[in-house]
This record gives sequence, C-alpha cells and structure tokens, in this order.
Amino acid sequence: MFKRIVTIATATAALGLTMGQAAMAKPADFIGTWKNSNPNTRGITKLIVKKAAGNKLNIQVFGQCQPKDCDWGKSGLVTYGKSVQDRDHTAATTTYRKSFANTLLTMKLSPRNRQLLSLSSFTQFTDRSNRQNYFSNARFKKVGGVASGLKEDCVAFNPATARVRLMNGRYKIVDGRHMMFDFGNKKAEAVQSLAVIKRYKANKSCFVGRPQPSFQYLRVGNRIPTGAMRGEDCVAFNPRTAKVKRIGRSWRIVDGNHSMFNFGSKRNEARKSLAVIKKYRANKSCFVGRPGASFKYLRR
Repeated sequence: MFKRIVTIATATAALGLTMGQAAMAKPADFIGTWKNSNPNTRGITKLIVKKAAGNKLNIQVFGQCQPKDCDWGKSGLVTYGKSVQDRDHTAATTTYRKSFANTLLTMKLSPRNRQLLSLSSFTQFTDRSNRQNYFSNARFKKVGGVASGLKEDCVAFNPATARVRLMNGRYKIVDGRHMMFDFGNKKAEAVQSLAVIKRYKANKSCFVGRPQPSFQYLRVGNRIPTGAMRGEDCVAFNPRTAKVKRIGRSWRIVDGNHSMFNFGSKRNEARKSLAVIKKYRANKSCFVGRPGASFKYLRR
C-alpha cells in the first residue's frame, strides 16, 4: 500500500515539475528556514525551502546526526491547494530516494499561523534488511519570518470603561484619565469609533512610528479584530500579495494596482507595517469618516 502511495506522490511530483508548477500561486509561505519545535528530536531537525527557476521550489532536509546534522540533499517540492480552483497552496510533498530507503514527506501550513508547519514522514525500506516501514509526525516553526523580531508599540486600555468625552471643545475617546483618540469636532465619528472598539472588545491601541504614527491598528489581546460589523466601511485586500513599493517619492503598501497605505519617505515604517499585516493576516482595511478618516483599523 505504501509503495503505491509513494508511486502516486512521485508521479504527482513529476507532473508538477513537467508543468512548471503553473498552478502554484504563492510559494512565499513555504520559502524560508524551518526548525523542529522539539530540540531533542531524533528525526528531521531542519528544512530549508528556496525558490528555484520557473516558479518552482527546492527543499533541503537535515536529520539528527552526531556530531552535526546529516544533509539529505535537495529535492523538488510540489505544493497543493484544496481544489482545482484554489490558488492558495497550503500543503506540499517531496520524495527522497536513498540506496536503502524511500522517504515521502508531506507538509501542511497551519491555518491560523503560517509561521508554523506540520510534517509527516513515511519511510519505506528497500534494502531487504527486514526493518519495518515507519512514519513520524513533527511540528516546525519558521526562523526569521515576517513576524520574527517584530516589536509592536501598543497601549493597553479597558474597552468596557472607554467612553466619548468633550474636552476643550474636542471630542475624544478616553479610558479614565487616558486620552486615546482625538476626533476634533466630529462627535458622530467619535461615537461610531467607540462602537467599533466595544464591538470587537479591542483592548490595545497600536502604532508604527510614534510620536507621529504613520500606521495604527487595534488588537484584541494577541490578535486583531475578526468578523464583520454592520455599517462598516472596509476595503478588502490580500495580505499574501501585499508588498512595499515606491511610487514617485512615496513608499506605499500596495496590493496589485491598489495603493492602500502611504508612508511618504518612511520606508522602514512601511516595511514594519507590512510585517504587522502579514503577521495577523489582516485582509480588511477599515475606516470611520472617509475621506479624511479620523479612525482606522485592520480586521480579518
């Protein structure tokens, strides 16, 4: 049975390589160095995935050995979606053929955090040693991903006690003595923004580039707001294809031809803001009071 599985997987891989992996839309989620979450593993310790010619991927696998890990060498990596129309590939396979065994590796990105990957290894012995074929499972974490080393600048508050207050002729959202958002004379926008905070139970206001932040977002604990709100004003985008691009004299975050955020000359802040978007997989940019929005937030 396993021999049949290996044969099918190998044939699929060959077909994918022959077609130049035309169906693979976004290999970037797999690209990078992945380390086993178990430092004491006796199996595979590290994976290195790199882009190859023709929109293909190569993988290099390392296994536990002494005094240093064994290099299995490089092999083609084929990715898969959930259907023939699905261009968001979250699974992958590769096959290693050795003189004494064949090993099929299957991988799947975590649906909640694409910096995490689950790997299953199936080994079939071919050397007549009477050793039993075996399988193993492991979890891997990407090293140096977009969220690696990201330091967020957030201020905590209590959404239950937050309220709109008129101070010196200006409407503000406050939590006790803490002034969080200033709306000037726009009372309706202040009230609507407070409704957003309470709807999502947001308890952190986050910034990129204070004291004059070029990017702001809300957090609900360790995530961003999730789910729709009636009457909201949001623009959808794809966090996987979003990138930093210079347009004229300004650095912007764009998704295809859609320019979403303008950072002027602040290239580093644009990059950090993109890292935030990718970390939380935000796919909606939302506003209160366009044009000239007085309140902005990300959500999924």
